[in-house]
Amino acid sequence: MTPFSGTPGPRIARPIGAGMILILALLLVAGCGREKRVNEVRDLRLAGQADSARALALSLLNENANRMDLWHEFARSSVEEVRLRPNEENHADDLDILVQAGLVCGAVYQQKKHEPDREWRDTGKLLFAEIARQISNQITAMNTQMQSANYLKPLLTPVGPDTLIPRGPEIRAQQALVNYRSGARNLLFWPVVLRRLLENLPEVNPGTATLLASQLDEAITPWAQSLDLDPAYMGGIQQRARVTIDNALNHAQQDLHDLGYLLPQTIIENGVSQ
Repeated sequence: MTPFSGTPGPRIARPIGAGMILILALLLVAGCGREKRVNEVRDLRLAGQADSARALALSLLNENANRMDLWHEFARSSVEEVRLRPNEENHADDLDILVQAGLVCGAVYQQKKHEPDREWRDTGKLLFAEIARQISNQITAMNTQMQSANYLKPLLTPVGPDTLIPRGPEIRAQQALVNYRSGARNLLFWPVVLRRLLENLPEVNPGTATLLASQLDEAITPWAQSLDLDPAYMGGIQQRARVTIDNALNHAQQDLHDLGYLLPQTIIENGVSQ
């Protein structure tokens, strides 16, 4: 029998090389660094600085878009930036911000077959509620303009010997109606966009989206009639809204399907903004 025959002795583990230790250390540091940046964004949001949190999240995503945790913070801070604004401070870009958040949350919601992680579902519901509030505001605006227009239109046909000379009330009525008609584009375009986003988000309460759609349909016809809007003009704007939001949603969903993450240019340069 040779000296090496029989049951082998215990195997002695080889020490980890210095190169492997360095690689592991770098991976650990990189992971901690990424987590730190996400925490920075979250801390800003939780401190009530949603606008700064959103800006930082977008800056980091432009460096590395393959970060769905950052995409979640971007979406959440976007919603809170608009939601927490005082009522009298409606900014011109609020709807653009909600569309961007809607594209992110909608793509995730559809990819997960309507079963996203809890944090994504919570953010999606928060976004749904804010979009529903914006739609309600648009319905209120339509009803207010309709009532005002029905009051103002009789002032455009004054009676008396001075009918050829426009009076103060007539001039003001004409200007108010002109303003309503020039702003009609937004009240035709955005409800279509926002309704489409609701269809891609988890409902806060079942049936809310259907109820809002019904209320919009009931409000838009008498509003349009009071402003004497051309049906062809209305249809053209609504059709463009449907096409642009559907293209934007499809693009975001395709990116997530093909790449596993979203691209900043798809979300920001979405083609929906007016």
